[in-house]
Amino acid sequence: PKEKRILFLSNIMASKGIIEFLTASKQLLKDDNEIRIDIAGDFISDYYLTKNQIKKKFLDLFEDLKNDFSGRIFYHGTVSGIKKVDLLKSSSIFILPTYYPTEAFPISIIEAMASGNAIITTKYNYLEKIISKKHGGTIQIKDACQIVDSIKKLFTDQQKLQVIQNNNLMLSKSFTLENHLSMLLKIFNS
Repeated sequence: PKEKRILFLSNIMASKGIIEFLTASKQLLKDDNEIRIDIAGDFISDYYLTKNQIKKKFLDLFEDLKNDFSGRIFYHGTVSGIKKVDLLKSSSIFILPTYYPTEAFPISIIEAMASGNAIITTKYNYLEKIISKKHGGTIQIKDACQIVDSIKKLFTDQQKLQVIQNNNLMLSKSFTLENHLSMLLKIFNS
């Protein structure tokens, strides 16, 4: 089995659920000494907070976590290429607790599946039609407690986690651009 590593890889904006994830991270890191958290992405304004507001809020929460759990939580900034691939491949669970207004089917989820990650995302827009329990699971938006519970459940049953990871690896092989667009059209038309 892979290490107990959780990855948040997205634009860092309030509506991508980063604040809820950092809140959940405190509990996860406290309850399990084997968990490591990686966060990557650039700060961007959204409907809720400006770029400077989200950056300040993120850094305040992140620094507190880093002080309490040194060496177990990392912010990598914007990543691409080999660094991005390495982060995706070394993680076990990909988290995207999004409530971004126009969220459809983020490419980051496909990349995470192709790297053998279980996926935890929100019951928001079309995500619930795409991600089921066999891919990881979905949670309510703005709910740090559900983030904690979902991740703990996956890490508690390592055998089930491996089945989900392998399932996502196999499924991701079917994701060509053509299939992706076709799937989106089906969802939008339903």
